[in-house]
Amino acid sequence: MSGTRSAMINYNYYASITLAVAAGLGQEFESSILVMHVWTSACGVRKHQLGTGIRSAEMASVLVIVLCMNQIFGASAKWNVTCPMTNGERCMSCTKLKQLEVQIAAAQKTLDDLVEQHRGVRSQVNRAHDPISYRLPSEIASLIFQFYLPAVPPDGILAMKKQDRTAPLVLGAVCRYWRKIAWSTPQLWSLLSIHAGKLDSSMLLELSREWLDRSCLLPVSIGLYVSPSRVTDFGHLKWLDMAYSLCELVNQHSNRWQMLDISVPGSLFPRFRGTWDEHSLLQSLRLSNTDQALGEENFDVHDLKPSPTQLVLDYVSLNVVEIEWNALTHITVAGIAPADCLWVMVHCPYLRFCKFKIETKVPVGNGDVIVHDQLRQLMLDIEDPSAVYFFRSIGFPSLESLELHCSRLFPANHISVMFTNSSPRPLKKFAIRAMDMEQDKLISILQTLPSLQHLEINVIKDKAPSPDALLRLLGATSITNFPSQNVPDFLPALRYFAYHRPNSSTGYVWSLVPQIFGRLSDLEDPRRRPLKKVSLLYGCSESEPRTYISKKSLPLYLALLDKGLDLTICFGEGGLDFVSLSAHHQAMGNRA
Repeated sequence: MSGTRSAMINYNYYASITLAVAAGLGQEFESSILVMHVWTSACGVRKHQLGTGIRSAEMASVLVIVLCMNQIFGASAKWNVTCPMTNGERCMSCTKLKQLEVQIAAAQKTLDDLVEQHRGVRSQVNRAHDPISYRLPSEIASLIFQFYLPAVPPDGILAMKKQDRTAPLVLGAVCRYWRKIAWSTPQLWSLLSIHAGKLDSSMLLELSREWLDRSCLLPVSIGLYVSPSRVTDFGHLKWLDMAYSLCELVNQHSNRWQMLDISVPGSLFPRFRGTWDEHSLLQSLRLSNTDQALGEENFDVHDLKPSPTQLVLDYVSLNVVEIEWNALTHITVAGIAPADCLWVMVHCPYLRFCKFKIETKVPVGNGDVIVHDQLRQLMLDIEDPSAVYFFRSIGFPSLESLELHCSRLFPANHISVMFTNSSPRPLKKFAIRAMDMEQDKLISILQTLPSLQHLEINVIKDKAPSPDALLRLLGATSITNFPSQNVPDFLPALRYFAYHRPNSSTGYVWSLVPQIFGRLSDLEDPRRRPLKKVSLLYGCSESEPRTYISKKSLPLYLALLDKGLDLTICFGEGGLDFVSLSAHHQAMGNRA
């Protein structure tokens, strides 16, 4: 008890000092505030022992003093209290302090004025030294700025790099004059890529709105990416509100849509609606569902369906997209069934480019062969073996380029049927990537393609054998229409040949490779096959070749290179030049 009484005495002592200081400075306090602090500290004292109680009282008094000083001086730290030492007049120190404060305020104003003048002079210097603003009219500068804008990459607006997406802002950050030109050039703002994360703020929405407003009435290309919600219920509501706002912003400019690249959860597809009266300007549409688990709903933007010429669907069903299909000239679809491939061929008669990734196992029923006479380029990625029956139901008499990626064996028999349906077969490029390939069947197909100019073969099977039969046939037919050979012409128009076996550690029959080009004495023969470039690859996981080009064959390789022919043989994971490796190996052998 004596300890508590002693602590209270000490507390009262410090509290008295606090009140005296406050009174001496002429500061008025609300008594209720002081009583609150005293009562709180006193309660704290009663709960502690003697020593602890004294320290608590001291700390409480210091806290009250600090609060008093803060109330006296305030956040601005200005001295506005009448000096008590000279009957209302300032003492020498107070007078000097006041004078310094006046000088500081004047200096601050002068500094602000100088900073503003410096900004103005910097603008004059930029304008005087900038060759664009000094020598060219603003209209010409505006045109130059437009050439600075990057082109949309093949993978769409959303595939643009960050520095490319912000190109107009970079121009505007150079100086005031550049910013004035950039802000008044609508062409700079007609392309916008919006990447919205999980909880993006309203700043993104406002920036996007200002961006599109600067494009005035020009047709616009807009990319919108909205990530799927992966947050709590409260966060989900914020995410949903942000997503709805961005969709509505895109809709506000629907009468100017020229290109749309939409990558959002499929549940947001119905949020996109157009407002055009007669017809849509939309030429290119890309749709991607970023959340397959949420499913997808119809993408139906208007009763008057748009008629784009280019369509890309990334795991989005054909039946949810409401467009005029007969206007398409380019289509890319990932995750499509073989039957849907045939549906596209029937309903898109003007297609010239088609890329399908066929993954589903829905078989193709028996029916009449569909002949599409406009398609020029076809790219197929086949995951399921049953999908190869697609080839038996289709024909492309105008096809010029065919690229096949097969997860298993190359479907030679089915391809042959397609080519039979595709007479006259003006194919110029044929690229194949398969797990394995039967050489005799491949040769049989190639014999039906006399117009072929570009041939790429990639066999990814381990220990894939060297294509000796194909190399021999190419060598034997290097001169076309040569009666004494008694061999029919084989690929007489071929200009580029590539055969890659990345997972095979065995090389090629090196004596056969130079024969592909024919004899050195025949290189100027007009009947010679116009082959100029050959690319071979093997052993991408190997560190050292098992065999090298022999000393006898090596001079022929070097002579072909000296003649200007492009012969590239890559070995190992680093893509080493095998001809140089062989030359070095032979040189080291001679020294030994």
